[in-house]
Amino acid sequence: MVKNMNSEISNKKTFKAGDIIMRQGDEGNAAYIIESGLVEIIIEKDRGLVQRIGTRSAGSIIGEMAIVDKKPRTATIKALEDCKMLEITRQDFNNRLEKTDPVVSTVAQVILTRYRDMMTRAHILGQNDQLESMEKEFVNQTDAIETITIANEFKDVIDNDELDLHYQPIINLKTNKVDGFEALMRWTHAEKGNIPPNIFIPIAEESNLIVKASRWALRRACRTLRNIMDVTGEDLFMSVNFSSADFAEADFFEFTSSVLKEENIGTQNIHLEITERLLMDQPENAKKTLQKCRDAGMSVSIDDFGTGYSSLSYLHHFPINILKIDQAFIREMGTDKAVLELVKAIISLGKNLDMEIIGEGVEHPEEAKILKKLGCDKVQGYHFARPMPKEDTIGFVQNQ
Repeated sequence: MVKNMNSEISNKKTFKAGDIIMRQGDEGNAAYIIESGLVEIIIEKDRGLVQRIGTRSAGSIIGEMAIVDKKPRTATIKALEDCKMLEITRQDFNNRLEKTDPVVSTVAQVILTRYRDMMTRAHILGQNDQLESMEKEFVNQTDAIETITIANEFKDVIDNDELDLHYQPIINLKTNKVDGFEALMRWTHAEKGNIPPNIFIPIAEESNLIVKASRWALRRACRTLRNIMDVTGEDLFMSVNFSSADFAEADFFEFTSSVLKEENIGTQNIHLEITERLLMDQPENAKKTLQKCRDAGMSVSIDDFGTGYSSLSYLHHFPINILKIDQAFIREMGTDKAVLELVKAIISLGKNLDMEIIGEGVEHPEEAKILKKLGCDKVQGYHFARPMPKEDTIGFVQNQ
């Protein structure tokens, strides 16, 4: 079960000029990413001798070795200027390491051991230039730093209710009217602008923030749906995406049910959108939780069907009642006969299992015509409408 989400994310720390941030020989329970300021790295030797190794500034990470191998600090780090930093706790690091491929984890440990050995030899030989080069190569890992920084900022925007949802209409091919919407998370960063979901969603999953984000999205989406239905008088549904981490929470069903009740949304008006991978990661837990949801009247849809694990066994093993055909197939079915036959097969399979079929990523009228001819029930895509903010959804339904 996912627990203590807030404690596993980087905390902001400040140090005054002259403060000792970490001391050589102490236990290392945290590393730090320097957001601003300057620090000095010092090696304390015998007989009171001190060796100044160098300095680190914004964008560097310090103290990382001790949280990996749990050995004492190898250097003292002192703030030369007032510093702002992000703290990476050992708990956070271990949580991320547990999700890493064991080969990657083992290689990282070996690299660290060799790095420590080289550092020791460099200290003994007094090879300061070599040591400086090795340390810079090891610590200035900008991708990792950016990931942790984004995770920390993502936590803040959730806490401050600064995320947003856009809603993409899902069109009934028989009536050509809106049947519902898919809620899609959006993040507009104050400095970086729009951060794509394919950037921040994986980071949210790695840092255990995805559960908090999903629960925020469910409540916001239900509130929006209630508003749309009240104004338009239409009976619509809202599709909300969930991850395997969401289903690892023991209270997923209870929480979801309570939100629907609080926001005055019927269970028939909510679709739980999941991926094939969720079913593979947690087959039994997912089955039990999804069955509770289906028994309560909620719908369960498989997103991007056909691009995952290519296993059809879960279609009857799990309580799924909606298949969403991946846009990669929709895009090619007009020019590739083999893809067209595959789309036909997916629709036929779904119909035989009494499932509803939704085509994703429809961008051209010809694609909509083909899907309608093949018996597809609903579609979504840029041909009909892009994801839109709440303010535009009511007008879209009214003008359909």
